[in-house]
Amino acid sequence: MSDGLETIGGLVGGMAQGGWGLVKGAAVGGVLGAGTGALAGGAAGAVIGAPTGPGAVIAIPSGAGAGAVVGGLGGAAVGGAYGAVTGVRQGVEDGREWGRWLSEKIEGAQKKAKAKPKTDADTDCADCKPKNPCEHLKRGNGEGPYRGGGHGSPKQGTGTSSPVGDELDSHHIPSKGSYKDLGLSAEEGPAIQMLQRDHVKTNSYLNKDFVRSQARLLKAGKFDEVFASDIANVREVAKNAGDPTRYGEAIKEMIKYKECLDKHGITPGKKGR
Repeated sequence: MSDGLETIGGLVGGMAQGGWGLVKGAAVGGVLGAGTGALAGGAAGAVIGAPTGPGAVIAIPSGAGAGAVVGGLGGAAVGGAYGAVTGVRQGVEDGREWGRWLSEKIEGAQKKAKAKPKTDADTDCADCKPKNPCEHLKRGNGEGPYRGGGHGSPKQGTGTSSPVGDELDSHHIPSKGSYKDLGLSAEEGPAIQMLQRDHVKTNSYLNKDFVRSQARLLKAGKFDEVFASDIANVREVAKNAGDPTRYGEAIKEMIKYKECLDKHGITPGKKGR
């Protein structure tokens, strides 16, 4: 394929360059030939016309004119032939380059056409995260006022962190700082919606020492234990607020989401099944 295109390109380029060389060679050769012929013809006319006196005045321009015509035609023929040969040679080289370029473009288009179409699961870069297989559970769809699932992204309107401005906090269970080095992002982490006045009363809220203690347990493979402990803490906060079942539905939705993470090996310490 490439060799054929290069050959065609060489022929096309050679014809174009050769034609231009023919014109250029003829023009340059004609001018130079005319000039040389005029000088030679004029000199010859002067020699012939000199003995007759006034005849020199007539012979010199006549000789110059004849010399110009003869020299111009001869120069055009020789210069044109030389220019054509040179032009074809240069044209072949240029044509090969043009042929290679054309071949690369066509072959690139053919490879692109044969490429497998992208699906939703594909990514555009090596560093992109694969899609969360539990995305559909990231925000529960119960009838109560509080949702459970995964924290999600306020900008994308996903998870328990949305909608913005609903006066509810998204409480990570376990705390997001406890697993930041274990491959689970804050966006994917389990969470529930809570009233802000209840959220501030949870054990992990702005408590760095508590978060560090959770991190040590998670590194020891005790994610489920820490998860259960934080759920118990939420229920205790709700009970102390006079509404023990306040976050019951949200907790169930979060547990369902976390079980999906376990199944796919996303939860730290889980290999999937």
